[in-house]
Amino acid sequence: MQQARRSTSSPSTPKAPPIFINATDSVPGHLQMNMATALQNVNDAFSVIQSFGALNHLPVFIGEDDPDSCAACISPNVDYRNGLIYPSYTAAAFTREIDLAVQYSVNLTGALTWAFEYDDHPYFDGFRVLSTNQIDKPILNIFRMFGMMQGTRLEANSTGQARLDDVLANSVKGELSDVGVLASMSAEGDKLALIIWNYHDDALPKPDAEISLRISDVFPGRSAVGLTHYRIDETHSNAFSAWLNLGSPQDPTQEQIVGLKADGMLQMLHSPSTLKLKDGIADIEFELPIHSVSLLVIE
Repeated sequence: MQQARRSTSSPSTPKAPPIFINATDSVPGHLQMNMATALQNVNDAFSVIQSFGALNHLPVFIGEDDPDSCAACISPNVDYRNGLIYPSYTAAAFTREIDLAVQYSVNLTGALTWAFEYDDHPYFDGFRVLSTNQIDKPILNIFRMFGMMQGTRLEANSTGQARLDDVLANSVKGELSDVGVLASMSAEGDKLALIIWNYHDDALPKPDAEISLRISDVFPGRSAVGLTHYRIDETHSNAFSAWLNLGSPQDPTQEQIVGLKADGMLQMLHSPSTLKLKDGIADIEFELPIHSVSLLVIE
């Protein structure tokens, strides 16, 4: 029988906070997220805004756009804040919020994380912060990725991306993970950026996603472009996993601190390369582990 421990958030919160599911004979204990409830509330709010035609042009900001409502709580169900599931959740959820804004013709201008600073606290204590003792967490790197996207959104489709209606109804709890994409093109038309994620609500091992990416009709007249591939995964842009590998020191040496600060920065998967185009088409293939996120910058 599965049992769950819920966060200290009030039952009236407009979110369904993550839960920790105790181990059974067949499934280990693990964290489980829930994107659906938060998106349902965004959907309802946008529907109300649309119903007042005079409001549609006004800028809309989503406040505390986070999976739970208790930034200063520490319990097993908020362990997501240190690791990979948080940035992959954010990539998947934010893209759906953009889709909902388009659906309702709402002027979505921004979404905010309510991250705070807590002085004199242990490393990676679980509070909702973007950095811990000046060491950046993986969640900060998804915002760095978003910050590298410029201009306007481009059409991008993924055969592995769950339908918006399905995520609204069920979140991402089925057998398959959500492998999605968000793309943008700079105003000058010379810089394409794509964020690709592999997300599932359950913090459990899942197969890598085999990504086969085709780019077409984006760089007319060009025979080659530059490719820079950034990654958030277990070994890239992830100071938390590096800290765990050091034995979770609460009094790290100066050398360890320097290394952890470097591990916390947004990192490339490999050195920049040249991508050849044939008739305006280029194909890229790579593996994307569960709860990992890639940013491809092509220019």
